[in-house]
Amino acid sequence: MKRVTQLLCISLLLLLLPLPAPAARNATDRRHNEVIDQSVDSVIRNSVYMMTKKQPVGFHWSSCGSKSDLFTLHTLTITPNPIHIPGTARVAFAGSVNGSVKGPIKAELEIKKKEIIWIRIPCINNVGSCTYADVCPLLPAVCRALPALKQHGIPCSCPIKKGSYELPLSQVAIPSEGIPSFLEKGDYKATVKLTASGRPLACYSLKFSLTA
Repeated sequence: MKRVTQLLCISLLLLLLPLPAPAARNATDRRHNEVIDQSVDSVIRNSVYMMTKKQPVGFHWSSCGSKSDLFTLHTLTITPNPIHIPGTARVAFAGSVNGSVKGPIKAELEIKKKEIIWIRIPCINNVGSCTYADVCPLLPAVCRALPALKQHGIPCSCPIKKGSYELPLSQVAIPSEGIPSFLEKGDYKATVKLTASGRPLACYSLKFSLTA
């Protein structure tokens, strides 16, 4: 992918470089050509700078589900941006469960990383674009990593009861263990779909950045 980026930069430079011009016939022509050369040089520098300078995409979330979904997310905040690995993040959310769910709860996760285009990350050792047949057994581990969930009455096991839930801004440690090195830095977008016995529960899309 690095080689592709280099080729694109070279192609851009070739497009912007002026064709050879005949020799200037007087001082005015020479000055005119110097101004053109300076302008072209500025365009090249700015273009290369914009191609090489990479700003975090910024955290963003949106619903890809429907109004009939049982799980509704009202607010979600994750800081800092980008998220540091390893490091500490701060998370806050408010949502509601519109009907009790016993489980199993199936989760389909798709993650894409931005290179020149968005590249889908395959599922490797349960990391990446993976499908989990039942996330209920994973909930206790999530609550151990973020104890504030249990402290604020947010379910740490199935069944998940109907009700409104809110987590104030809370810290969570982000370890590097278990995360492949090639995923520790970059811009990402992810989509997660939750279903129970074939019934849609929720669908949300996220955009975020990571840095090592």
